[in-house]
Amino acid sequence: MSKDQQTCDICYQIKCRKCGWIATDEDVLKIQRREMTACPDCGWVPGSETTITP
Repeated sequence: MSKDQQTCDICYQIKCRKCGWIATDEDVLKIQRREMTACPDCGWVPGSETTITP
């Protein structure tokens, strides 16, 4: 894998802003089909508060 490809893979990852979960290729398809609308690990929804409380 080239350096450019590695950079693009990181730039275009879908990642939870609250817990850091990263979507797999299968998860991305679910998101595109609107079958997944929240983080499966913590329940965070894009557009909601992103502050992590201890």
